[in-house]
Amino acid sequence: VLEIGPGPGGLTRALLRAGANVTAIERDRRCLPALAELGEAFPGQLKVIEGDALEIPLASVMPGPCHIASNLPYNVGTALLLSLIHI
Repeated sequence: VLEIGPGPGGLTRALLRAGANVTAIERDRRCLPALAELGEAFPGQLKVIEGDALEIPLASVMPGPCHIASNLPYNVGTALLLSLIHI
């Protein structure tokens, strides 16, 4: 699962508990410690990439088919969706 904008990890936690392997892209550094704790609680299931999903070539992060999860602010959703269509 590619999760964009996990924030402190509410949705991430649910995905991990369901057994998913999650690659999360987060640009807010304040959220990284909470995500690191989740990574420790679910070893081998979570990879966190610090950065802006609009600037990262997402095809290089998830080169094959994947599920995408996100809970984004409205103003980012359209631009992100358009970039995802090209994966």
